[in-house]
Amino acid sequence: MPGPDVAGWDAAFAPWVQSGAVEPFDVAGTSPGVARLAYRLGGAAARDHAWVVCDGDPVGAARVAWSVIDALGGTRPSRFRQLLVGRARVSVVLPDPATTLRGAPTVLDALPPAVEAGVLTAFEHDPPTMVLHLQDWGGSSGRDVPASGRVVESFTIGADLHRALGDGQMRRRTWYGRQTRVARVMADHPDARIGVLAAAACKREGYTLRDAPVSARRREAHGAIRLGPGRFVPTFTYRRIGAASLAEVALSRYGAHGFTVQAFDGTSAGRSGTALSVAEGALLARLGLEAT
Repeated sequence: MPGPDVAGWDAAFAPWVQSGAVEPFDVAGTSPGVARLAYRLGGAAARDHAWVVCDGDPVGAARVAWSVIDALGGTRPSRFRQLLVGRARVSVVLPDPATTLRGAPTVLDALPPAVEAGVLTAFEHDPPTMVLHLQDWGGSSGRDVPASGRVVESFTIGADLHRALGDGQMRRRTWYGRQTRVARVMADHPDARIGVLAAAACKREGYTLRDAPVSARRREAHGAIRLGPGRFVPTFTYRRIGAASLAEVALSRYGAHGFTVQAFDGTSAGRSGTALSVAEGALLARLGLEAT
């Protein structure tokens, strides 16, 4: 694949572009005159439009973008490609050339608003129904531990239920071991169910979701409510802010279901695999194509 500076990407995908399978376009970057390269796959009449935005470590984020495009537009045999592209249009945005993440952030999103401004402008012209913001944190804990990541999910939650979830750990059981009312409601929530299936897909692929990098186990998940190992939703307070993450903005503006996948620990390939497994599981579950 071409390097993270995106030079050569158009040449690499030229046959697919000529065939109409892949459509290149640009998204505004953080610096004047600098654009983020993007590719669109699938028909304009598709019911769903999923935006896959890749950010963070340039090498890892570029690897993730390449893998998504190759899986949906390439020639390798795929069980779900035709069904997925038939039901959804997928736009893949490469990392901003000027952005590199160093270490794990303490907020819901790893990026400053300036990085996401161009993507939000692109959303205005082609609104999403699903946003997969895949971030590579650059191996904050080194290469000697297994790859892992966490997911902050953005979906509609009723105000009363959201308040009941609390501003910390969601209580699952009563003192007598029975499931709490809030836990029962969340278990039946259709969008939360997609997150469960995405986490299961990640586990099947041999990757792990955990609450924080190994080197930062005691760091609090500021502004987030824990649904399960490595799975969070924003607190009600952060939801009301309306700009806690790219996915949260897409939810408030367009009602889009969002997944902010933050991969950390291990090798670059392992982090890419973690992000890709969650994204694939979430997209297939959203379209009713989840593999068991």
